[in-house]
Amino acid sequence: MVLTPEKKVSLVEIGEFLKSHPSWSLEEGRLEREYQFDDFTRSMLFLNKIVNPIQEHDLYPRITITYNLVRLSLLNPHTGTLTENDLKMAHEFDELSGSQGSEEPKGVPV
Repeated sequence: MVLTPEKKVSLVEIGEFLKSHPSWSLEEGRLEREYQFDDFTRSMLFLNKIVNPIQEHDLYPRITITYNLVRLSLLNPHTGTLTENDLKMAHEFDELSGSQGSEEPKGVPV
């Protein structure tokens, strides 16, 4: 995925993203989602899948792991706001988890 320069997104753009990705939410200016997997091992496998895109794009979400739950919280560290890159990364995380937009990760629904 090629990311564009860090263009801030408007509330309208965020709203459109949330309509097509209802598993994500806007919490205190951050884009957030919780993924639920069958067990801790699958949670860690998901994290291993997302580490390279995170490093490649220099976008570092808050990550919280509680056994089979992985919570991601996105806010661009360079701008202090949400950008197009954050929305693209959220979509990529869904793809890597096995879910697309409104679907939950394969396995256990949240």
